[in-house]
Amino acid sequence: MRIRMIETKPGAEDGIHVVEYQKGHVYNLSDELARVFIREGWAEKVTKRGPRTRKTKQAHPPKGKR
Repeated sequence: MRIRMIETKPGAEDGIHVVEYQKGHVYNLSDELARVFIREGWAEKVTKRGPRTRKTKQAHPPKGKR
């Protein structure tokens, strides 16, 4: 699912590796993680393609976790 982050938050799409999802960026995430971010009010679903798309593997690890 494509989402746009409303707040910067960490998440682990695979349940193991935590990355930081940046406010304002668009990501393609698993439906499960995307629904958590949307339910918590940290992201919104994106229905059409935009120029600021980032894939999950390009997300940044949280500070101090590099």
